[in-house]
Amino acid sequence: MRSPTPSLSSPRLASLVRSALLAESHGVPEGAQIETDRRIFMHLAGPPGSGKTTLLRMIEAKFPDQAACVDLDDFDEAATDEMGLPSGYGGTMHWKTSEEVWEEHGREHFRLKQGMMDRFITEHPGQLIIFGGIHAERDYELEFYPEHRVLMGTSPRESMRRRIARDRATGGSWEFWRDQDFMRSEMQGSERIVRDLLQEGYRPMSPQAVIALVQRSIS
Repeated sequence: MRSPTPSLSSPRLASLVRSALLAESHGVPEGAQIETDRRIFMHLAGPPGSGKTTLLRMIEAKFPDQAACVDLDDFDEAATDEMGLPSGYGGTMHWKTSEEVWEEHGREHFRLKQGMMDRFITEHPGQLIIFGGIHAERDYELEFYPEHRVLMGTSPRESMRRRIARDRATGGSWEFWRDQDFMRSEMQGSERIVRDLLQEGYRPMSPQAVIALVQRSIS
């Protein structure tokens, strides 16, 4: 598990989970209770390994008072833990999830994530809110409205090279990369993500260009 960004320490996640569950217990959709308009400054998107989390940490380190950054995978992990689901449920690891488990828990899992995300937006007024990560899974899509839709400028091939290097260093899914069919499938998946994001209006940008855009918006 990655270390969370400073905005989402474990106590912070616990608070967001409690808020979402409180709305659920009263029979009120999380977003409706806190009345957020779900507008954010930026969404960083791209294939796994494209550098989204690294860039989020760079932005928050450079602009700690002005930017509120969060990796959407942290909401995934918090919702998964809260519901007692298997590790890896949802997020970029949804391929591990069986159809039976997904059909039973998918809607609730996404509603809980939406509630945590809405609470995060509401609790950071006056800051530039920046999300990074996958925002759609199967039939569900998190609802938020970024002013800037950014596609990480890393190519699918370079993203995959980074993933292989990371898994080799951490002992993660290294054994899977030895399978040529697996590598081919992952490359096709990364290329599909890029195509879909471009069709949704996401614009390729380098990390330097993103940081410069944040700087201009703050100044």
